[in-house]
Amino acid sequence: MRNAPAVRKLFMSALAAAALLAGALAMTAPTASAALSDCPRNAVCIWSGTLGGGQMSWFGEGDTGCHPHPNNTPIWSAYNRTRWDVRLGDKGFVHEGQYVPETPGGVYGDICFGVG
Repeated sequence: MRNAPAVRKLFMSALAAAALLAGALAMTAPTASAALSDCPRNAVCIWSGTLGGGQMSWFGEGDTGCHPHPNNTPIWSAYNRTRWDVRLGDKGFVHEGQYVPETPGGVYGDICFGVG
């Protein structure tokens, strides 16, 4: 078996190339984090962290009414990209186009908009 060293060398080269490729992919993989730019138009977006950080949830402009936010309790930041004034639980209103980078003490209670 004279070809055994050549086959082994080829195998080791392929293995090294695969390891390098896997390392390159791991270094360039995007991280999952919310950002202000992730908030869609015509939506109310809320975050579990300040400055639009942490877990994001959003409600479309047509989803009027009051909505709980069990995954983001308390809310620490919000962005209103709807035509409605939005009531953030116990902290008052966020007006059309307004961004609230931090709500002191967090927001508890429902998010309401488009209701009388």
